[in-house]
Amino acid sequence: MAQTREGAIISAANQLGISVRIYKEHLDAREKWCIGCKTWHPLNVFGADHSRPDGKAAMCINARKVLYRRTYKPHPSERHGP
Repeated sequence: MAQTREGAIISAANQLGISVRIYKEHLDAREKWCIGCKTWHPLNVFGADHSRPDGKAAMCINARKVLYRRTYKPHPSERHGP
């Protein structure tokens, strides 16, 4: 785990396999990496998640919709009466 902001940036860039300079360029452009579709997106396509340091969810809205559709299992409805 990174102990400083700069260490966190270096660690995140290494995890993505890109240079720190390119990672900082994406941050300066107000973009975030989506863990669902594995691409960079503007911050406005991420939902709110106040438990995360940046206040944004880890997955973009579209990737979240795809995940929900893929994992949805309908429950059989219970009928009451004849």
